[in-house]
This record gives sequence, structure tokens and C-alpha cells, in this order.
Amino acid sequence: MNVVSVAHDFGGLKRAFVEMLEEARLQPQRERAEVMAEYAGNAEQILAEAAPKRSLGEGYYVRVGYLLELESVMQLGILFAAADVNMSETHGLLALAAARREFDKLHPPCKGCGVRLDNEGETKCPACWAQGRIEG
Repeated sequence: MNVVSVAHDFGGLKRAFVEMLEEARLQPQRERAEVMAEYAGNAEQILAEAAPKRSLGEGYYVRVGYLLELESVMQLGILFAAADVNMSETHGLLALAAARREFDKLHPPCKGCGVRLDNEGETKCPACWAQGRIEG
């Protein structure tokens, strides 16, 4: 049996964080689906389709949560000695940065209002197109 060390799996951590960012982006749609399911005959199907799609073991998402906490502490300006941050944490923080770059490419912000767009290459959300909002 092969065992993967979550803390050392750069690609897996990156993938888990992209999935978490995607979950956050789709949260309003999930909330609408939950309201619809309250009154629908096919509530189970609606909720199943709206559920987050995670492809990795829970340990990956827990590790990403830990790395996000570590990153937050560092962004507060708290200094760490080199010996305080191990290589798996350093590589994990690099995985978060790579995941953000990938997510930014996949879902760029609307040039009008900043909301995350559904597809790479789009420049404005439907609301900004409808309003004729100028980029900037």
C-alpha cells in the first residue's frame, strides 16, 4: 500500500486549495439551491448537485486550513526564525500561491465590479455588460 504524505504533496495541496476557492466562489449558488430544495419534490437531487466537489482525502483540506492560518499569522507581520518554519510548510505556502495564480487564471475578476467570472478569458460579468459598465 502506498501512503502519501499530505504535507509533502505539493500538487495535492494545490489542487485542494483550488477546489476550496471554487467552493467559496460557488457558495451563493449553493445557498440558492438549499432554499429551492426546501420546496422541491426532488430536494435530494438538487442538494447533491449543489454539494461541493472534493476529489482528495480530508487531510488535504485540513492541511490547507493550517497553511492558511500560518499565512495569516505571517501577514500580520509576526516574524519567524528559519528554524520555526519547516520545508513542508514552506512548500505548502508555495502551493497556496500557485493555487491562487491558477484560480485567478481560471476565474479572473470582472473588470467592472470585481466578481469572479465563470470562465477564463471573460472580462465582465453579465450584470456589468448589461449596465455598460466601463472597465477599470
